[in-house]
Amino acid sequence: NFTPFFHLRWSYFLPFLLYHSIPTTYLCRLFLLLQLLVLNKIRKDEFDYIIFEGGAYFQCQNYLKYFKKHQMVLHLHHTGYSNKNCDEVFDKLIGVSNHVIKEFSTTSSIKKSYLLKNAADIEQFKKRLTNKEKEQLRSNLKIGKEDFVILYCGKKKKKKGVLELVKAVNNT
Repeated sequence: NFTPFFHLRWSYFLPFLLYHSIPTTYLCRLFLLLQLLVLNKIRKDEFDYIIFEGGAYFQCQNYLKYFKKHQMVLHLHHTGYSNKNCDEVFDKLIGVSNHVIKEFSTTSSIKKSYLLKNAADIEQFKKRLTNKEKEQLRSNLKIGKEDFVILYCGKKKKKKGVLELVKAVNNT
């Protein structure tokens, strides 16, 4: 018996540039408005869990009018700190690393935490391309035959070492 599932990520609503061009006070109001719109849409349905992904999770008290605390789950992809509102709303914490869980737990009274690491299906990366497929891909992406390509996937944070990667490539 499968319960309907509704997944919400605030980033689906706001393009990156728009997100960074709105003053914080307006952004918080916009997040609250979006939460109320989503809540209005899902409040009559039955769910096992409501999982919140980042964003303005500190403004989720309205969900407790329609869902029980044991259904409320906070899924963190970043280190952050809890507050009274978080602790009153969420019963469980899912973190993508032990570090995320540990940092958040230092300021939270949420007792149930689970580790769910980000994952990738490495089988998708094992495919060997023929020379013809490589040429077609380079052509589609407008990458010259002699161009040197580096692919980086992650946040542009100092601690990630992106600057060092760029400097290393420039020195070769």
